[in-house]
Amino acid sequence: MSCRQQSGPVLWQRFLHVESLRKGKDLLEVGLFFQETSREDRLKVEIFIKDFTIKDVVLERPRSIRGAIKPLSLLFLHGRSVYLGEARNLKRAILEWGETRHSPWPSSGTVPVRTGFLPPLSEREHFAELFLELIANVLQTEIFLLPERGFSSVQEYDHYFSKIYAGACRLYSKPRGKLPENAYTQGQERPCSLFSRSKSIFIFQPNDTKKIIHAHLSDSFHEMALSLSVSNSSDPPYYIEEAKGNYLRFPNPICGEAAEKLQELEGMHLLPDNKKQIISVLTGPEGCSHLSDLVIEAARSLQEWEISRGLTDNAT
Repeated sequence: MSCRQQSGPVLWQRFLHVESLRKGKDLLEVGLFFQETSREDRLKVEIFIKDFTIKDVVLERPRSIRGAIKPLSLLFLHGRSVYLGEARNLKRAILEWGETRHSPWPSSGTVPVRTGFLPPLSEREHFAELFLELIANVLQTEIFLLPERGFSSVQEYDHYFSKIYAGACRLYSKPRGKLPENAYTQGQERPCSLFSRSKSIFIFQPNDTKKIIHAHLSDSFHEMALSLSVSNSSDPPYYIEEAKGNYLRFPNPICGEAAEKLQELEGMHLLPDNKKQIISVLTGPEGCSHLSDLVIEAARSLQEWEISRGLTDNAT
């Protein structure tokens, strides 16, 4: 039997790529590129290295079944911190929205008029999730910016993070053996490109009763893949019949053992509304937040596929 016969036709694809670049002595430039079957979004953020505050944020939507968005500078995010503990405040700011202006500024030097653009709540929620994904990328760059960020050594930095993340995942909860703290960065040269991450989701339908979802993550420190088999049941839909995955790269071998937690998803329903339950199962001292993020991304992809079918049907 061919691979196509086993998996069935592709129903949906989602891709995300984030990269953090150093721009001179004082700035990071972080670009996020998001594409899926129904839409395409881009975020570009400039961040001051010294205090991890935002200089500028530009949002652009070149393509969408909901309508494109010309480049906008999100003024309401200027000056905000993107460091640890700020995720909730940043998400709230995006949901509430605020002042924006067209970007780039006119070459004449005149001040551009503020726009009254306000996306629907569902789109603001989507933009907030993209922004938090971008911010997670920024935090991973800090290991390559220790002097600028006020850390005297890798050991001091690791001790700081170990206290903050104690119990959050296997890496910061289990004995790590004799590997040095920065073993996962050794051999890397990063004067400009500090960190990058790519995610992809593929939804297949082998028959009328089942969907197969493949999810992948690859970044500067990690590489993993998972597969979910869900039934086309209703009320509620997408019962998880099988969940499995594995790691190809990780900061420490103990991380790879978290893949066994995926089996605990079996019997749950793959829905964005079950986010807290998914996080509860896949994170904690035995788990891995990256696996949790991939599963939630798969749930959102299924939801967007359903929504886009309705929008497309209504348009025709």
